[in-house]
Amino acid sequence: MFWVAWKGYNGGKALSLGTVEQAEAEAFGMHGYPTAAQAQAKPNSVNAVDKVQVNAWIVAANDITGNPAADAGHAAEAAGSATGLNAIGDLASALGQSGTWVRVAKVAIGAVLVVVGLARMTGTESGVATAATAAAKSVPGVGQAVRGAKAAGTAVKKKAGS
Repeated sequence: MFWVAWKGYNGGKALSLGTVEQAEAEAFGMHGYPTAAQAQAKPNSVNAVDKVQVNAWIVAANDITGNPAADAGHAAEAAGSATGLNAIGDLASALGQSGTWVRVAKVAIGAVLVVVGLARMTGTESGVATAATAAAKSVPGVGQAVRGAKAAGTAVKKKAGS
């Protein structure tokens, strides 16, 4: 038998998976054990990608009733969960949170800094600056910030020259 447990799932109890589920679990990098006690002592950690599949295994293992109609319903529920339909709702929820957009802005700023750094190292900063300025001006409200940055850059150059 293949016993497996996951941190924070199924109340910490180990499950015995069938041969198909065992192959799937091994493909996901899960470690199984010959006894439930060993599996519970060393539970697998679950990342966001594996979460849907782990929940499907738990539903399938816990809901086998012997009633073919009920088992088919549980299998359909697990399959629906495994397709990621719940992930669409999670994504929509995340898009409505300000923290998501702060992270998006940080990634965008980081990407710009990497491009500027590479341009400086290769000596092509004037072309990159022209392209970045044109791109920034196309975003509403950013043109004014670009003009302010140019003015500040000019003032710094003048002060450095004197």
